[in-house]
Parts: sequence; structure tokens; C-alpha cells
Amino acid sequence: LMGGTDGRHYESISDNVYRFNPIDINSQDLSRIHGINERVSIDNYLNMIRFYFQLILQIEGIETNADVNFRALTKTE
Repeated sequence: LMGGTDGRHYESISDNVYRFNPIDINSQDLSRIHGINERVSIDNYLNMIRFYFQLILQIEGIETNADVNFRALTKTE
């Protein structure tokens, strides 16, 4: 789950609520978090998708080259 604003709603029904986003934050990103026009960079957004894609595959026991599969899923041509 992303952040405390969403995670707090699940504390009463789950013992495992993780407030984690796999992004690299720099000083410019910090000023945008919870501010006007809140956003993350496109690169960080894609990295989050890659991370959760790989995590789900691993949880399901699917062995594959997730980066190749991710690129195939997000091909824009």
C-alpha cells in the first residue's frame, strides 16, 4: 500500500501493512510530495511498476526475466 493515507484503512483487517514506494527521491521530488501538483517522475513511476511486477511474479513462484516481460507489456509502438 502506498503511504499512510491509504495504509491506515487496512490496519484493522491486516497484520501486514507496508508503507513503501520503491522510488529514488531527490530534493526536487521532496517538494512535490504532498504538495501542490503532487507527482513522481515518469522514471520513478515505471520503476514502481517494474518492482511490483517482479514482486508479484516472485510471490506466485513464476521464474522469468521480468524486465523483458515488463518491456513487452509496456511497448508503445
